[in-house]
Amino acid sequence: SVFIAEERVFQFGTVLVGQQVVERFKISNSTKVSCDVVLSVRPRRKDADARAVLAFDIEPKKLHLPFHEHRFVSVAFTPTTMQSYSCLFEAVVENGTEPR
Repeated sequence: SVFIAEERVFQFGTVLVGQQVVERFKISNSTKVSCDVVLSVRPRRKDADARAVLAFDIEPKKLHLPFHEHRFVSVAFTPTTMQSYSCLFEAVVENGTEPR
């Protein structure tokens, strides 16, 4: 697995059909206010095959982040067919005023 910082892309690499790979990501709250965050995975393009997103799962789907703390989320990737997969990982602050 590789994260490409310039492109802000994470690659799971080659994974066999039916095999599951799980990676953990650190979500940080650097503000002075705690917040609730909704986590999701969605297609990268509007015209993309939405079924490809089903190969990804995220846990937890919602978390509470106290101020100046961090939590880890797990993203599981389980390809169902031999094809290329891609999706967007989103972390959205509930009732937040800033974009994602």
